[in-house]
Amino acid sequence: MIAVGLKSRLAGYCRPLYIVLAVLLCLSFWIILTYCTKAGQDSIKVYDLTWTYKTGEGSEVFRKWRYFIESKTNLPRKVQKYHKLAPEDDYILEETLRVDYPSADEIRLVIRDAGL
Repeated sequence: MIAVGLKSRLAGYCRPLYIVLAVLLCLSFWIILTYCTKAGQDSIKVYDLTWTYKTGEGSEVFRKWRYFIESKTNLPRKVQKYHKLAPEDDYILEETLRVDYPSADEIRLVIRDAGL
């Protein structure tokens, strides 16, 4: 009877610990770096999302996607995709995706030309 009560009390203390560990694990995947660019003083936040997966042959592949987010609009400006085959290797850049958004004038022109 004492062991059952102790077990339930310990379970009550461990649950918050598991939640904290889960949150820390999630945060470890997102590394936030903030810097200001010199031109225009636009604040950009950089988020790194990293993960691993196993190929059909059983080898591990390490992946990283780096997102450059404009703080003012919360819109992505650029995404870089990386991979590496061993933990001690440096990441290899696979591709860079640049995102450009139309200006308000460009949108108005398209709407006007469409007759809307």
